[in-house]
Amino acid sequence: MITMIPRPWLIPEPPSPPSTPRRSRRRSLLILAFLAAVTSLTAVPWINRPVPSYGSDPTHTMRGVVFNHGRFVAIANNRLHHSTDGLAWHPAPHADPSLRDLRVANGMFYHANGDRIYASPNGIFWQDIFTLPARTAPTNGVEQSTSAHDWWATDGSTALVARNRMIQIPGAIYGAVELFRSSDLRTWQPAAPLPGTGPRSSVSVQSMVGANGRCVINYRVSDLDNPTAYSRSIIACTTDNGSTWTRGTMEGEYESVRLLYGNGWFFGVTPTRNIYRSTNGISFVRYVNDLPTNFDPNIQFAGGLFVTRSIGESNTLYGSVEGLYWRDLGALPFPRVNALAGVAYGQGQFVAVGSAYLNAHQTMQPFFMTSVQAAPPVIRQNPASTRVAQSRRVRLSVTLEDSTQPVTYRWLKDGLVLFGETSATLSIDKIAMANTGSYRALITNDYGTVASEEAQITVIDPALGSRLTNLSVNAINGSGGEPINVGFVVHGDALKPVIVRGIGPTLAQFNVPDFLADPNLTLMRQGTVRGYNDNWGLFDGSDLGGFPLPPGSLDAVLPANLTPGPYSVVIDSPDHGVGRVLTEVYDNHLNDGENRLSNLSARAHLPAGGALVIGFVIEGNHPLPVILRGVGPALALHGVTHPLSNPRLTLFRSDGAPLATNDYWSDDDGRSLGAFPLPVGSPDAAIKITLAPGVYTAHLTSAIPANGSGTALIEVYDAM
Repeated sequence: MITMIPRPWLIPEPPSPPSTPRRSRRRSLLILAFLAAVTSLTAVPWINRPVPSYGSDPTHTMRGVVFNHGRFVAIANNRLHHSTDGLAWHPAPHADPSLRDLRVANGMFYHANGDRIYASPNGIFWQDIFTLPARTAPTNGVEQSTSAHDWWATDGSTALVARNRMIQIPGAIYGAVELFRSSDLRTWQPAAPLPGTGPRSSVSVQSMVGANGRCVINYRVSDLDNPTAYSRSIIACTTDNGSTWTRGTMEGEYESVRLLYGNGWFFGVTPTRNIYRSTNGISFVRYVNDLPTNFDPNIQFAGGLFVTRSIGESNTLYGSVEGLYWRDLGALPFPRVNALAGVAYGQGQFVAVGSAYLNAHQTMQPFFMTSVQAAPPVIRQNPASTRVAQSRRVRLSVTLEDSTQPVTYRWLKDGLVLFGETSATLSIDKIAMANTGSYRALITNDYGTVASEEAQITVIDPALGSRLTNLSVNAINGSGGEPINVGFVVHGDALKPVIVRGIGPTLAQFNVPDFLADPNLTLMRQGTVRGYNDNWGLFDGSDLGGFPLPPGSLDAVLPANLTPGPYSVVIDSPDHGVGRVLTEVYDNHLNDGENRLSNLSARAHLPAGGALVIGFVIEGNHPLPVILRGVGPALALHGVTHPLSNPRLTLFRSDGAPLATNDYWSDDDGRSLGAFPLPVGSPDAAIKITLAPGVYTAHLTSAIPANGSGTALIEVYDAM
């Protein structure tokens, strides 16, 4: 069945009953607005921008181009180049013999070479974030080729890798796939077998795409015991990062499908001009379209548009907002284009890369093309799904790449427009069970309407919610002449009982050297002293999970009942000495509804080679989203004269296993939770992650250990 839809169309809404004419009018307005947008796309000239370092070497096959945080990055075999304007390109100090598969997810650049994936916050400096396990010997036959194309997909926090292999057996060569999954882009394990495959199947992955909290994969399967049978093309989707798979539905079992995601759709195209779309990555519907008969199936998505080219002498590029009705975007000025490897949009222009025959003598060279033209809005950061306890505040935000085009915003819940919500941030101050649902933003300018990825809000009973119950900081007090400043926030609408501890001499029991011999602590609220202790007395806080203190020790303990708001703890000693001290804040009453500890921060001087360490405990029955920040350079904006120049933040489980690390922040800087904003592109660090109940530590160090010293701030936020 082929579905015909009103032309043009973007986001179909559920059918409206006759008794609700207002909803029908709203749908008509969407259609008319989009009609104006599509007709405004026009063909404009494309200009070649030769890059001298690439020369005319035809082996420099272009692999792709992306745009993120004000920078284009292009890749060709073993070279990376970057540009802020698409005109002047500069080599990046990174090389690998087989670079390919360049992409952007959650504000980070990624590229893969088959066995490794690299990440970069700025496209210039790259970090090897994983190496796949060694290839295992096949159970039957021998490895015939290791050059088969590998595929991987990521949403920026989880990832799937499909490693294609060619195995030779007597009389035949068959395909085999190794699938790996990761929930943190650091640790990897085998994924579940794909639907429709078995021990006697030949399998080859054709394409993968990750978006909207799920991964969709297309692969071909044939039966080794029936070599004359047609191979099948199968779509499968996972919403739990490869632990389980759901087989998708799509007409036609014999065509491979190129998968993309854009403007709220999972999008599939076949070499025979069949176009499929799906909102969930499982149920794909075939649509009427007007793709050119000689189109290139290697369709790209950039600038809010699906982009393809005509194959032949015209070399025309075509763009489509919804992927169905296509408009001329201008022609590439070459006798013949060999391949269009990638298209990106930023700074008000498209950049296309590929290879072409540049003259009548059939000399093939890589090309960099630019075309200055407006485009639909380009989303940099999609709203994030969240689980939240009833009565808490929730904010969903969508961030666009910088643009001079005015835009308007609309928000949808479960496919229906939320009237009055017309900004980049959707705020729900006191969330209720009725707010559970699927949300997305629609952003419109004069050139089109784009849809963000869906964000799921799941509202739970506060009694079942998880929370931060113990916050601790391990640092050297007085280093660089600065005392330790620890901050925390009490959230809620009633008094919160807490216990604050400053541990120095008792650290000797744990073989900690250079401890602060006689710490005292001062609890402050907005410049007013709210409590003070020098040597603890009758209550040491050990019944809340802290280790016991020896009677008469010089450690400090302060019980307090605090009203909601921010507090700070200043650690010092009578002689203003230097030494290591452990500062702790305990929630002394866990069963008091929404009253909770929601933030911990610590500011201290970090010596060269040193570390600022915080620990926290999550108690409850559900995972808790948190944001951790390691701030250095941004402190200069707040009067700090010698901040740590390049902080690195690493999160560990209680068994010492690393969970996540970040050098340059890119995803979420926590400003929606009350944190001060971080400058875009700054080398400050931030990690957004959802954690199961348990004990965790985060280490803030310098990314340049030999000469990295300065004042640093480390923070953890309850992001629910």
